[in-house]
Amino acid sequence: MTLSPAASPSDSPTTPPPAASRSEVSTAHALRDIVFGYTYAPQRRVRDALVHMSEAPSSFGSDAEEVRYGYAQLDRIGTVLGGSWVQIARNPWLHAATFDWTTTLYPRAAAFLSHSGLGIESILKLGNGNSYQQQCLAELDTGTAKAVFASTELSTGTNVLDLGTEAHWHREDRTLSLHTPTAGAMKWMPNVAEDAVPKIVIVLARLIVDGNDEGVFPIACRVRGVDGLAQGVEVAALPNSRLSAPMDHAAFIFGDGFRVPTDALLGGSWAQFTPSGEFVCDLDDRGPRFKRASAALQSGRILYTGAAVAAARAAWTLSYRYARQRMIDGTLLADRDQAQRTFISTAAQLVAMSTMVNHARMQYSLRPADAASVALVTAAKPVVTDTAYQALIEVSQLCGAQGVLGENMFGDWAACIHGVQIAEGINNSLRVAVGRAPQLVASGAAAAGMDISRAQIPGLPAYLPWWHELLHVRERAVVDAAAIEVSLGGTAIGADSLAVDAYTVMAERLVADIFAAAVDQLDDPRARAIAENLVAVFVLERVSAAAGWFTATGNLTVARASELSSELAMRYTALIPHLGAIAGSFDIPPLSAPIDHDYLHQWPLRLGWQGRWS
Repeated sequence: MTLSPAASPSDSPTTPPPAASRSEVSTAHALRDIVFGYTYAPQRRVRDALVHMSEAPSSFGSDAEEVRYGYAQLDRIGTVLGGSWVQIARNPWLHAATFDWTTTLYPRAAAFLSHSGLGIESILKLGNGNSYQQQCLAELDTGTAKAVFASTELSTGTNVLDLGTEAHWHREDRTLSLHTPTAGAMKWMPNVAEDAVPKIVIVLARLIVDGNDEGVFPIACRVRGVDGLAQGVEVAALPNSRLSAPMDHAAFIFGDGFRVPTDALLGGSWAQFTPSGEFVCDLDDRGPRFKRASAALQSGRILYTGAAVAAARAAWTLSYRYARQRMIDGTLLADRDQAQRTFISTAAQLVAMSTMVNHARMQYSLRPADAASVALVTAAKPVVTDTAYQALIEVSQLCGAQGVLGENMFGDWAACIHGVQIAEGINNSLRVAVGRAPQLVASGAAAAGMDISRAQIPGLPAYLPWWHELLHVRERAVVDAAAIEVSLGGTAIGADSLAVDAYTVMAERLVADIFAAAVDQLDDPRARAIAENLVAVFVLERVSAAAGWFTATGNLTVARASELSSELAMRYTALIPHLGAIAGSFDIPPLSAPIDHDYLHQWPLRLGWQGRWS
């Protein structure tokens, strides 16, 4: 017997979950202000446009079929959102919503959004408007060609400051020839294997001018056209990953004969060649040059970070709606206290991470070149994506065997989040970088804004509960100790692990403050009461997890530790009646997953046994 193809969110036969009360709906609407950060209008616009697409969320075909599906779905998404990928990328809130809802509703297409998030963004942020770049943008705008970002190499991984690909300047014809000097310099895993899709690749390469290494810059290269690969480019397809959505991953190298015009260099007005053929750059050092030239990495980083927590919110909602159907020993799963505690704990984490993303996106949109904005985006990615992944795993396990079936989407969401954890800087490397910043700032080797332990959150309430203040106490103590290379109560065994320990305490304090400040802006009293309990759960769980450290350093007495546990249990209990409102605030439409409907009707229908037991 053949399993019927998955239906799209808009055409699945549905038996809706129990209707929410009017007050629950009203409260859910008010809670959306912290879930979506007062940018709900573009979120809803994209949500509704994507819900009404006629295509299924996945074809569940072979890897090659899935790759073709991903590119076709990218085109459909661009069409329903107005037909211009450049206009989508120019609008930060529309762009963010596109990432969030594509990942929620069509997760197997999400990875292909690097077309706009990294490719188009690179040209918009770093281009100078010359005709070559404008022609590239025109093709990418309509999807005639797809954009790919190629930074990672076989030997250096994502440590792009040390990459080996070279771009040599030729004065006689004002061109750049790209060259792969060693096996380790081959570009690793960009999606360029599909031979039917023209590709414009933003290649990070080391610019060599008159024998001088000028540092790493992005270069827009037409690697694949309608007639095949460009001269001098060699591509080898890589086996597909089992931990992420199928893509046409490849390794590629530049041999002899690949050249692009000088106008392909993406250096804006601050790094360019003069009419006489001299290379001029406003920045003298290669490090600062790369930071400015990697602006699109930050855009992609915060776009995909938000998409990760959006996927986890969808997984939470799907699990909760299934739990309101699933009977166990005569009791709904949603009414069992163990499941309720899991739903409350993970909801608190996901709302907290949503506020972190909203804050980081807002600050980055206002001041993209500011050191503090860059540090905030960098700091957000590990804590948000790791938390989202863990929350997704926890709620999917509540669904038992249903949680591992492809049609129920958990696997696709997990693959998306796992991919984000690795892309645009692997999480552990980012933790080390952020964790080392206080020491570098203290020594004068980095801008003050790079130290997130100094970040003060606007709107933070003047009064914080004592358990919240403990996160501030721990941060200051651990960061001060790390600055002199001392591990205070941690398990660090070297400089990197010490930096990771510092990152952890800084990130937890920062998220807690951002969460509390967002909640303090809520006007609706019911929504505010729920949100205050969610903040308390998030913070109390963080403090409880580190109770050993607080006790060992004299910051937590036995009596206070007992009070922590009682307070947390009380907050869990207070939130039980409001799980429906929390689910409503995530605003997830009916999904194609069988368990999002009357699953005892849906599965027989999809298996071809409809009507047998009617």
